[in-house]
Amino acid sequence: MNFLQKKWRGTGIALALMTLVAACGTKPPPRLYVMAPPEADATSLPVEATLRVTLPAYLERPQIVVRRNTYHLVPNDDDQWAEPLDKATARLLAEELSRKLTRGKVVVGGNGDVTAAREYLITLDAFEPLDSGQVLLSGRWQLRDAQGGKNLASGTLHQLRNILGKDPTAMVAAMSEALTAVAQEIAGVSNAKRGVKGLWPVAVM
Repeated sequence: MNFLQKKWRGTGIALALMTLVAACGTKPPPRLYVMAPPEADATSLPVEATLRVTLPAYLERPQIVVRRNTYHLVPNDDDQWAEPLDKATARLLAEELSRKLTRGKVVVGGNGDVTAAREYLITLDAFEPLDSGQVLLSGRWQLRDAQGGKNLASGTLHQLRNILGKDPTAMVAAMSEALTAVAQEIAGVSNAKRGVKGLWPVAVM
């Protein structure tokens, strides 16, 4: 083997090694997750109220965050939300409330495109999987008059749901179940309150 052949052979081996190292260092794309949609919609009903959701700032990230303890939060770069968590939460709550309210639907507000006489304000102080194998949701909600700001109904929120599995899909399923339970609770109070004469007008069907 002459000098040039040795040189080209050495160059080829070096390039092959560089390609192998680069391939080994390439990280696979993150797995994406989305909240489960409801079984049915209420598009034919009139708009009852808009809805806005506020989440803690530490959840304003694409990664699914797991709480290890009171002080330690762990974001997972491999498992991420397909849409911002606040938008996913608002969407699912609005859709579930639309299914459970007796006379109208709820739409996500805040962009100025849709207006309604009433507004749901949902503030979550915690909404994450726990290292103990549960999902914690806590916060408060208010239904108010969109014009004058009068409080029509309100309450606190607390859900602790078991995660039925070890994978992120089970975490997301438990989070969806927590939101469904919250919507059931809010709709129950709202339906009862709106039946009180003079509390707020009943929508015309």
